[in-house]
Amino acid sequence: MLAKLKKGKKGDLPDTFWIEDLDTLRALADPTRLQIIELLVKPLSVKEIAEEMAVPRTRLYHHIKTLEQNGLIRVVGERKARALNERVFVAAAKEFRPGPGILEEATGDEMAEALLTTVLDTTRADFIRAVRSGVVRLDEIGEHQLLAVGRCLVRLPEAKAEKFAREVEDLVRRMNEEDTQADEDPVSAFAFVFYPTTRRTP
Repeated sequence: MLAKLKKGKKGDLPDTFWIEDLDTLRALADPTRLQIIELLVKPLSVKEIAEEMAVPRTRLYHHIKTLEQNGLIRVVGERKARALNERVFVAAAKEFRPGPGILEEATGDEMAEALLTTVLDTTRADFIRAVRSGVVRLDEIGEHQLLAVGRCLVRLPEAKAEKFAREVEDLVRRMNEEDTQADEDPVSAFAFVFYPTTRRTP
């Protein structure tokens, strides 16, 4: 899984967008663009996206254009804003995954860089925003179980490693299915990378 969105209230997005070329993957591999896509589980104008992100809308036009050109978001209507009509966008799907086409086009290094930029750089930027805003309190780690951060190395037979990877994917699916979609509930983020490493444990 590359990116998965919190379900929108209408739940009418296509399930999966298969990324078939490196340019599209690179278009997604940007913290600002992924934040935009995460907001677009429901239809929003650029003005509304800017308000949600607390940034000037002029900072978003380039990102919106890149996402639209690569088919990652689409226009679903227009809204009247004073004398102007504002286009309204929505994400192309609920989740984004690399398709078989990209495996033929990209090298392993290119794929790794784009995938990890999408997941880890976006998580880093989002986590820092949460700390700065006070939503995450690092001095309360261990007191409240709303934050879990860590890294470990484990020795697992290949079959058990595959089983664990499937269980993580199932956990994400269950979290999405159990989403209450209540506006007053806080939103949590869950990022993971599970992979065979060249590092050796003692």
